[in-house]
Amino acid sequence: MVFRIHHLIFIYMLLCLCVLIFDFFYFIREKSRNLGLEKKKKQYEIWLKGCIESEAILPLEGKARKKVLKHLSHKRNLLLFTESATEYVNLPLYREQVLKWFMVNREIFLNVFNKILKKRYQIDNAFVAYIVWQFNLCGKESDDPFVIMMQEMVLMPSLHCRQNALCALSVSGEAKHIIKTFRLLTDHSIAHNTKLLTESLLTFTGSHSELAKQLWEIWDILSVEHQVACINYFRGVTDTCCLKLLDLLWNKEADSEVHFAAIRYFRKYYYKEAAGTLQEYVLNWKKYDWKYGATSALALENYPGADSEQALLAGCRSTNWHERENAAESLLKINGADAVKEIAENEENRFAKEMLLYKHEQKVGVLKIAAHNRNTLAHS
Repeated sequence: MVFRIHHLIFIYMLLCLCVLIFDFFYFIREKSRNLGLEKKKKQYEIWLKGCIESEAILPLEGKARKKVLKHLSHKRNLLLFTESATEYVNLPLYREQVLKWFMVNREIFLNVFNKILKKRYQIDNAFVAYIVWQFNLCGKESDDPFVIMMQEMVLMPSLHCRQNALCALSVSGEAKHIIKTFRLLTDHSIAHNTKLLTESLLTFTGSHSELAKQLWEIWDILSVEHQVACINYFRGVTDTCCLKLLDLLWNKEADSEVHFAAIRYFRKYYYKEAAGTLQEYVLNWKKYDWKYGATSALALENYPGADSEQALLAGCRSTNWHERENAAESLLKINGADAVKEIAENEENRFAKEMLLYKHEQKVGVLKIAAHNRNTLAHS
């Protein structure tokens, strides 16, 4: 059969019309569906607001409990309800009431989560862990079902699931939950991302000094990644670990990443006994790995004095660019731009002279821009 050209054009136009009709009905369907979801979400908001504004927040019972359990067993409804609750929990006025409502109705969510987790989908696991985290459903006891559920999720291969579970355990405020979790991670050789592990520890709502104490008690069983995460956590919350971290810094058997984390800790918290070690790393840059000198050079900005300035000047003469830059940066913060320029003019080493002048010009340029912006604002 031979097709004429106008037959092909007609078929093409017919296909285009079919696509347009499909798109039209798909748009109508999605529009009506979204309107339905928004309506249901609004209903959840009104219902939840009524619950948390009542004189006494009590657990749901009877028909009300069965109705909520039936609704939330569908993941779409659970998502809408969670979105509604999240809007309230982010408002200081309602936060405590919302968290209390979730706590007194934990059994409902435990039943819902058990049904969802039976399907073993990683994305569902991460979603469940996120809800437990956001609404602080973990209890205080070690045998609490939500705590056990989160500790099981910590061992799952999904990074998102593991991170949400770690945060859920941290916001419980119980140090023993964290310690057991670290033991589980160690026993199963799970190396969670160091930065994410630190972030989860920083969400801890209990006593940081108590958690730090218990972490030091299990220190020897922790992997290098976990030790680094713990030191970063200490740096964020407490200045009481200086002596222990200095011992780690002196321990030649400790991993270099642990040493670097300890040096960064001393950059934030001044500890007189650490100054000599930091100066040694910078002063004798030929002897050590350049990372020791570069990291210590930044830390010495917190240790002004003649010995530190001498070490930093030696660091400016290093053949490693990173160490030179960090040493010059610390000298600039300790002495100021004018003093750094004077040091550069009297310096014979080409590496040191160029880096110091570069830092001086960089600082002067920033000051000029700031002054220009102030003048612009003053005349506007």
